[in-house]
Amino acid sequence: MHVKTYGSLILFILIAILVFPLYLQADSNVYQYERYIQENRYDEAKELLQLIEEDMLKNINERAPVHVDIVQKYIDENMQVLHQQDIQKHVVTIRAQQLLLLYDSIITEKDARWVTWKQELTYDLEKLSNEDTIDQSEILQLQRQWEVLSPVFEAHLSEERYQSIEESFLSLGQHKEQVEEAFEQVSLIDLNQFHYTSYQEYFVWLLIIVAGFLFVSLSYVAWVKYRAEGKSGHSN
Repeated sequence: MHVKTYGSLILFILIAILVFPLYLQADSNVYQYERYIQENRYDEAKELLQLIEEDMLKNINERAPVHVDIVQKYIDENMQVLHQQDIQKHVVTIRAQQLLLLYDSIITEKDARWVTWKQELTYDLEKLSNEDTIDQSEILQLQRQWEVLSPVFEAHLSEERYQSIEESFLSLGQHKEQVEEAFEQVSLIDLNQFHYTSYQEYFVWLLIIVAGFLFVSLSYVAWVKYRAEGKSGHSN
């Protein structure tokens, strides 16, 4: 009995070892996709995205099924831009960055790239709110930073919370009060909320796996005991 139980455990570990590199491969390919965009290698970027789309969605479905639709949405938007005859550099760059940060926010547990973007946006907003005059080019830069980050918050925040922040950036102008409002909105975003949600999802899956393994093990023990009792009864 113990031999078969340990054998099942070893088999489970081997499956995990074989599956885990698939996550790493898909993740690295998403970064490679963005590099192709930065280097204006659009045909290669399109081919790569078509190649990794299924694995990306599979990874999201296994880790956070609730986010599959929004990831699919931004994959489709990237493909639409890449299929245009006249590809605009700034548009396709933003789309690629949006997809990367969104995917990264779901897959990466810590040191996710979107956190750095959020910190930079918060810093730039605070710095601008302390300036006497605000240039329109600075406003446009802030709005671009938000546009890249927005899919992350769209995925992880409530619709009401996301819309509130979105509106503060859409109405952002050269008035100091508007910049201060946007700064306050972004500052109030709790990074721990993202991590807590991620850990919740992992904890649920861990419970399911452990419960399943215990169920199989206990069922096997009960079956062996039943067989032994049956043989004992026949012998008597």
